Amino acid sequence: MSDFPVLECMATDKTLYVDDLVTREDQRSKGFGEKLLGWMEQVARDGGCACLRLDSGTHRTGAHKFYFRMGMPIVSFHFMKKL
Repeated sequence: MSDFPVLECMATDKTLYVDDLVTREDQRSKGFGEKLLGWMEQVARDGGCACLRLDSGTHRTGAHKFYFRMGMPIVSFHFMKKL
């Protein structure tokens, strides 16, 4: 399928998980992120996934606007405690 982790989640069934999707700052707003996200969606569909899940740092508000435009709403919070 791909090098992205595929998770079996109770809430989302088979899910392609993406951590840290980043486009170089000097290459943003040129369509690369949209193409990459579209490719990842296709990889997920081809792999029988019901969901594409992506984590993004809370400080990355510009990225969040992009994800909203791409039809990806915030559906949960991801909590973490460093040990």
